[in-house]
Amino acid sequence: MRNNELTGTLVAGDQRALCQVTDISGAGAKCVVTRGVPALRDERVELTLAQLTVAARVVRVEQLDATSDLLALQFVAAADPVEATVVQVMLRSLRVRSAAETVLVVDDEELIRSALSREMKRLGRAAMVVATAAEAVRAVQDDANGIAIVLVDLGLGESDGMDVVTYLAAEHPHLRRIVMSGQLFDALDSAVATGTAHAMLRKPWTQRSLKFALG
Repeated sequence: MRNNELTGTLVAGDQRALCQVTDISGAGAKCVVTRGVPALRDERVELTLAQLTVAARVVRVEQLDATSDLLALQFVAAADPVEATVVQVMLRSLRVRSAAETVLVVDDEELIRSALSREMKRLGRAAMVVATAAEAVRAVQDDANGIAIVLVDLGLGESDGMDVVTYLAAEHPHLRRIVMSGQLFDALDSAVATGTAHAMLRKPWTQRSLKFALG
């Protein structure tokens, strides 16, 4: 979810620094830190927000300007299931809901895109719809779209929806990733089991199953 002026503390090795959290979800976050904080790709760090401290892995480091870097973090799930549930509840409480947050729907069928767009409106969420893998990649690369969740159909015409989900898991791990299909149930289960996706949605969906998948 897009957050407004949420400040946290990042611990990388023996160095502690304040960071500005620009996006946060149950899967990860983006943090802006002062240049010089020695956080490397694949390094384990800790992020403290309010009274919550979560372990994370740095999946991307980008130079924003002469004084700051952007770190993309993927949260590391707690081993204890009760602790993991508590962490997810607390993370949800930190999310700031605003008009900027968006669910991106990726499906090559116009009727499906229209139907899901209407469903999002009923659930009080903004929606952005695209038909191709290339459009999906461009949409998430533009931070102005405020995308928090991506709902991807596995069959995208000539493209493979799983390629989109795999790309998102590697490059935009803070986004919640949902895979959907009316047929490839094994692929759906596999995507969730391996952590490539956070949830699956089977067609035809119900409003209840859609709401559950969105988290």
